[in-house]
Amino acid sequence: MPLEKYRELFIPMIENELFATLRTVLNESYPELKEAIYYHFGFSENESIQKHGKFIRPLLILLTAELLEQDWHKILPAACAVEMLHNLSLIHDDVEDHSALRRGRATVWKRWGVEKAINIGDALFAIAGKTVQTVSEGINVKNILQGSQAFMQCSFSLFQGQQMDMAYENQPSIRLDDYLEMIAGKTGALLAFSSEISAILFNEEKEIRNKLHSFGLNLGLAFQIYDDWLGIWGDEWQTGKPGSSDLIEKKISYPVLLGMQQITEFKQIWLGSKEFSPGQLSEMVELLDRHDIQQQTLSTAAYYNDKALSMIKAIGGNRNALNAIVQLTDELLDRNY
Repeated sequence: MPLEKYRELFIPMIENELFATLRTVLNESYPELKEAIYYHFGFSENESIQKHGKFIRPLLILLTAELLEQDWHKILPAACAVEMLHNLSLIHDDVEDHSALRRGRATVWKRWGVEKAINIGDALFAIAGKTVQTVSEGINVKNILQGSQAFMQCSFSLFQGQQMDMAYENQPSIRLDDYLEMIAGKTGALLAFSSEISAILFNEEKEIRNKLHSFGLNLGLAFQIYDDWLGIWGDEWQTGKPGSSDLIEKKISYPVLLGMQQITEFKQIWLGSKEFSPGQLSEMVELLDRHDIQQQTLSTAAYYNDKALSMIKAIGGNRNALNAIVQLTDELLDRNY
């Protein structure tokens, strides 16, 4: 079964489970809290989500269960929990980045204020932590506990990565290893958990768990480094932002750090200006191109992508699910968003 067929099967199930879970938990909650969480997800009071999301992380959870030839229905709550964790991080990211819009609508903090947005994200984290422990009957309690502990470790890594990201702002002297550690937390941890949790809950061997975890972690590194490439060389129709948006925003990224290390003129421009003129932006992109930074960035993303694929292909199981996971992996490094 191709990836698109799995999407057609899984995404409505994820949406329905997510909506049902939130409705159950929030039914008696403070109206403003329920309204804000529904708003962020695009839910209305009586209907599920109006526009299909990508659901990359929940898809990975169900696809890996299918790969392991297990009943994915039993771990739908885990798929919902990881989507909640991802979304609460977006609510907090919007506060931290002062982003007024998300998906073309006002962000939660823009509608309800910074203080309430932080609390709304915290409430969603509590719901997610509860949800990951409510997988279906037939899953061993010990494995549920291990899954919950892995969820909390993933959450800590995600929050730590975001803390590092904020701490690294305007610190161009950070090493590439520091940057990779940061994105391993901010981006890789959630994909690693999403890839591994089915193996934890279904009590697979440690070797299988480790391979799935490594697959997700390396996929996260590849995903973020490719995203960094898009931030400089992606077209506006791809990213929804002006060209070279990461340079305009003076955002520390993988190609920026390469430029700082390898190109004296680039480093001088970066350190010498708080904001860049159109001429400076053009010169910086030209310098990066001339010194092959674009290709180095893409080659590094491909390196981590290949590491991820080597891990997932080393696992036996449902070949349709494996092919779908490989297709999803390829999509993430050839995406227009």
